[in-house]
Amino acid sequence: MIFHYHNTPIHYQKHGSGPALVLLHGFLESSTMWKQIIPAFSKTHTIISIDLPGFGQSGTVAETHSMELMATITSEILSVEKVETATFIAHSMGGYVSLAFAEVFPEKIEKLILLNSTPAQDSKERKINRNRALDIIDKNKDVFVSMAIGNLFTTKERSQFKVEILSLKKEALQVSTEGIKATIRGLRDRKDKTAILEFLDCEKHIISGRLDPIVSHNEILTISKQTNTTLHTIESGHMSWLTNWEEIVKIVHFIE
Repeated sequence: MIFHYHNTPIHYQKHGSGPALVLLHGFLESSTMWKQIIPAFSKTHTIISIDLPGFGQSGTVAETHSMELMATITSEILSVEKVETATFIAHSMGGYVSLAFAEVFPEKIEKLILLNSTPAQDSKERKINRNRALDIIDKNKDVFVSMAIGNLFTTKERSQFKVEILSLKKEALQVSTEGIKATIRGLRDRKDKTAILEFLDCEKHIISGRLDPIVSHNEILTISKQTNTTLHTIESGHMSWLTNWEEIVKIVHFIE
């Protein structure tokens, strides 16, 4: 399905019927990442999975894809679909978007499930690395995409999921340079949302990979306590939706 935001196509999928379940993907991903998870819930839920701006079949909307911009687009899609409240499952960057959504539309969130994500903003070092990435992409997008995706997995996972990682890289290489750079700017400039998560008045969960090389599990332990968010720890890296998808399904079924 296509929603036009300021004349730019935003692609999303809709499956099933029942209470709404919104799925938001991470950086260099698309709604295709949920293909193993959707069948587990489409018989009991209306599932809306969105290609966030610049990814999948969605166009680039602005020079900077802020988390707030992507949250606004998500809200408008839900309005078009007449969804008043929903449970959100949001991976990595999708979690940042869901927290930006929660800041403006808290009454629309029934439950929030952050998957390998954090409300914290980028560290100074991470911001510097984002700026370096902006330069690298202009020179060699292929190298950036390959390294960025490879770094999301543990050494063991890179060996175990070679075919799947190759497929992820192939899909990500189809993303425009402009879309990648717009999103990196948004990731770099996003604000800390820990207070938003802390005071969000709904059921809140974080699924954290103990071996996650991107979002520190020790950091999440502290944040979950600080924000009164239920923590689910699994033995995975950053891409648990792929490496541990059956376990993710079981946890979400338990939450639901």
